[in-house]
Amino acid sequence: MNSFSRVLFLIITVLSGLAACRTRTVSSGSPAIAWNDITSEVGALPASIGVYEGRDDETPLHAWYARVSLSSPSVSIHVEASGDDDGKETTSSLSQNSGACLSVNAGYFSVQDKQARHIGLLVIDSELVRSATQRLFRDDKRYEVARAAIGFAHDGSVAIRWVTSQGDSVFAWPKPPRSSLVSDSSVLERSEAAHWPVRHAVSAGPSLLREGKFNITVNEELFDQSAIPNVHPRTAVGITGDGHLILLVVDGRQSESRGVNLNDLAQILLNLGVKEALNLDGGGSSSFVVNGRLLNRPVGGTTEREIVSAISIICHDSVDSNTESSSIPSE
Repeated sequence: MNSFSRVLFLIITVLSGLAACRTRTVSSGSPAIAWNDITSEVGALPASIGVYEGRDDETPLHAWYARVSLSSPSVSIHVEASGDDDGKETTSSLSQNSGACLSVNAGYFSVQDKQARHIGLLVIDSELVRSATQRLFRDDKRYEVARAAIGFAHDGSVAIRWVTSQGDSVFAWPKPPRSSLVSDSSVLERSEAAHWPVRHAVSAGPSLLREGKFNITVNEELFDQSAIPNVHPRTAVGITGDGHLILLVVDGRQSESRGVNLNDLAQILLNLGVKEALNLDGGGSSSFVVNGRLLNRPVGGTTEREIVSAISIICHDSVDSNTESSSIPSE
């Protein structure tokens, strides 16, 4: 190796080392997102809805969230499923079909022979559309599992529970049942579960927050051997202590927004005042649609992936100004 080659080799080595250091620093820090109220820029909405855009240029991250009053008569919250022949369509399409003013993607799904199938619990207008995920196989052993779901009751209340189903009925635990741990192959203890009479519900997982504390139930919900805990674009739903629903999307897999892992996602939601939270389907499915307009850039583009289910806000009374959106939780 001549002198020029040795110098070039040293320069490349130093630059590679610096890049590696920068990567480690970025991935280990907690996001510090600066939020801006963009409600007035996204079309007419009831005063009970605020829409925010946030950035963390250092990480980097680009995110959006909606803050929806659960007590407002001007909005109702629905879970929707695709009615297309192949079982899937875009969030924008689902939003348009229902006349929603705001929608995000919701549950996991699989596609086989071009036909999409929802994975896990799906309840729409009190009808059990898809049963809860109840059994998984690991190392040739069967495990029973109760994965987290968000449910919207007839009285307007909202809760996150760990669920199973039997026949047309849904049963829920207020915390993940012990028998679903990876190291335990015993059946679920159903005596601790209660009937869950929800109008709308959708499962995904894992849980992120419970009673205002980190509660990332990756092992309990048997997500530990999947890629879900890693850094990805994200969609999440949360319930605040002051009676609001939070719908959050974080872009990822692009230069201006790398995405977040489950710990970062939980921290972002906690900073927004969320007490209970659930991770929804992410990756290329993550989509945030307001008044028919896609606000985020799924995996850096403007084309939406077709999905199976969505959480939608139906607005009954749209106005030009938003009086409830002036308070932005600080990160």
